[in-house]
Amino acid sequence: MQTFFHSLNENDIYLFQEGTHVKLADVLGAHIIPEQGGTQFSVWAPNARSVSVVGPFNGWHRDATPLSRSGGGIWQGFAPGVASGSHYKYWVESNLNDYRAAKADPLGFFHDTPPETASI
Repeated sequence: MQTFFHSLNENDIYLFQEGTHVKLADVLGAHIIPEQGGTQFSVWAPNARSVSVVGPFNGWHRDATPLSRSGGGIWQGFAPGVASGSHYKYWVESNLNDYRAAKADPLGFFHDTPPETASI
């Protein structure tokens, strides 16, 4: 079962929307939570209908690890068992023109070498 942890508080969302948050990498992206045995994912996708995390940990299945919409167009969720070094992407389904794509993490710490496009 997926457990959800909020990594952004109201002040984070306020500063983000204002454009003055100076530590976005601390609250967005993928963050390992060792005491919970998994990774917290957060991404800004304001025009998304849905967002999920895909990777080898869930067989790259689009519906296996959905994220929840929180304030400011930010999507968050927790994936148990996802450890350091795991490859992942965000699967984004847009409200605009039924656009769907697997996207790298814009605040990912590491990324595959081209032509591969996963975040690590």
